[in-house]
Amino acid sequence: MVVKALETITLARVDDGKVGVPGKAGADGKTPYFHIAYATSANGSSGFSTTDSVSKTYIGQYTDFVQADSTDPTRYAWTLIKGEKGDTGPSGKDITSYDSGMVLPDTVAPKNSQFWVVDKDGIVTAFYKSDGTKWVSQEISASTINAATFNGLEFNGVNFNGSNFVSRFTSKPLEDSRLTADDGHTEYIDKGTGTAKLANGYLTIEGTVDGSSTQTFHVEIGPSGISSEIRDTNTLVAGSLSKGVLTLAYKDGATLYQGTIDAQIASQIDNVGTLAWSGALYPSASDRAICSIPLNQTRTGWLIRWSYYAKGNQNNYYNYTLLPNIVNQGKINNLYVTISMPGLGTFFKRLWWDNTGITGSADNVAGSQAPHAVMDAIFAV
Repeated sequence: MVVKALETITLARVDDGKVGVPGKAGADGKTPYFHIAYATSANGSSGFSTTDSVSKTYIGQYTDFVQADSTDPTRYAWTLIKGEKGDTGPSGKDITSYDSGMVLPDTVAPKNSQFWVVDKDGIVTAFYKSDGTKWVSQEISASTINAATFNGLEFNGVNFNGSNFVSRFTSKPLEDSRLTADDGHTEYIDKGTGTAKLANGYLTIEGTVDGSSTQTFHVEIGPSGISSEIRDTNTLVAGSLSKGVLTLAYKDGATLYQGTIDAQIASQIDNVGTLAWSGALYPSASDRAICSIPLNQTRTGWLIRWSYYAKGNQNNYYNYTLLPNIVNQGKINNLYVTISMPGLGTFFKRLWWDNTGITGSADNVAGSQAPHAVMDAIFAV
């Protein structure tokens, strides 16, 4: 290859082709020519060519006043244009292509390509990766995700740490009491609108009762227990359960009613009306009625029922005696009971009792007290 030059040579691009028109001669009347050749060795002896640059590693050049390129490699000054293969660079991302859309493409992209399926709102619903022949469904997983907002997502088997959760609701029932409407469907008496927040170990639910601008409700569930209240300007209905104690409160104007129920009181209330003993005793000094419910496990005491008894006949003329649960532990007490029966007048019974039962007395079968009534039942009240 030869390049004809005038006084200054600027090489931007060299293409083999027809020889152009010679330029004006220099001061001495001679025309200079720039020659280029290619080779695969540093001295140009191997792979020498003045026209073929493919796979060549050296370029040679010289200038003279002869138009034809010399075929003598020694005439050229040689420069390396292709060096040795360098070190392998760092690995790139294992993704050939990335795309998303509402429908998985029928055409399979090159291996390791990814496709994210999204719905009409742009929310990801599935993730696929190409193995070169087909799309393979992938799990969307990560050890750590930092995000400002999640919308419309469902989480399964996830642990959330140090987070606050807020849920808003409208016209939800505030009580279990229900009314049945004329058309047969069930309606709740009170409904409320507000928020439920889970944070710092507590679930807090609060808002306003529907149809009222002043009546509010507040519910808390947490380590200390459960509390619930509905309040207005002059009224309060509240309850809390903490450490096994139920506290109830009701305020109407300036009057506040408040009380507590623990397991013992609940058990006593549950025992009210329960039959603790039954039989037929005068009772005499040798008779003892042992009750299935101790006196201190009753809410008020034992209620003794007396039935008419005369000449071996017993009927349903009843009289009742309340034995209050004020007995002192470890001490036996005695009580005179006055009883009136139709046709028999008034007489008395003498009883001894402790926390587990009642014993009679010889007085109950003697003299004017000769049996007119028998003790046939004891109830817990």
